[in-house]
Amino acid sequence: MPYIIIGILVLVCIYLIYMITKIKTKTTNTIFEMFLSGAYEERVKWFNTMNKYYKKRPTVFVGDSITQEFQLTEVYNEFLVANRGIGGDTTSGILKRMKESIYDLKPHQMFLLIGTNDLELTNLLPHEIAKNIAEIVIKTKDKIPDIEIILVSVYPVGDASLPNMDAVTIGKRTNKDIVTLNSFIMSIAKEHKCQYLNIYDALVDNTNHIHPGFTREGLHLSQKGYEHIENHFRILLKKAHN
Repeated sequence: MPYIIIGILVLVCIYLIYMITKIKTKTTNTIFEMFLSGAYEERVKWFNTMNKYYKKRPTVFVGDSITQEFQLTEVYNEFLVANRGIGGDTTSGILKRMKESIYDLKPHQMFLLIGTNDLELTNLLPHEIAKNIAEIVIKTKDKIPDIEIILVSVYPVGDASLPNMDAVTIGKRTNKDIVTLNSFIMSIAKEHKCQYLNIYDALVDNTNHIHPGFTREGLHLSQKGYEHIENHFRILLKKAHN
């Protein structure tokens, strides 16, 4: 009899530990989602404020934190550029802010880099993410027929086993999925007469991961990483401004 009671108590303890862990994880995820939502809304409000200062048609960079952290106005100070990156954003997020991020600016050129957060924060497969990217392209061209759109490849992620990489930040993203997504993005560019800018190959090393020197923790670029790729964008900026 005592063994039965002990067994029941052990099972109860295991169940309680499981439930506490589940609640803790759910709470952490909820807090993170609330943070992203609040940051997203504030950033979009700020776009509304800034848009009125553009008297000429700029080049707009649209994307997530990788775009937001790119110091565009300093790096490309000879061009009129607008940074419309929002940390944590996804393809669905951009579809909700097309007016504030693209239409109101009436840009003559747009660089679109999006999709890595879809692989982590949503259950969308690469072809479903690509479908959203195609929708962004179609809607943009419908509103601004003469715009030049450059679809930028999603960047590679790091090897989570390396000491300077953060496995939590890298999450469930894999370079296999990223390569698949990039192949869809390339097809979208061809179908809709956009340009495809392959930055993936410029960042990847011989292990098929992002070069450790080009990233802070396996996802976001380091200063060296941004410096390494900035000329790829500059070439296309120069062509558009000639």
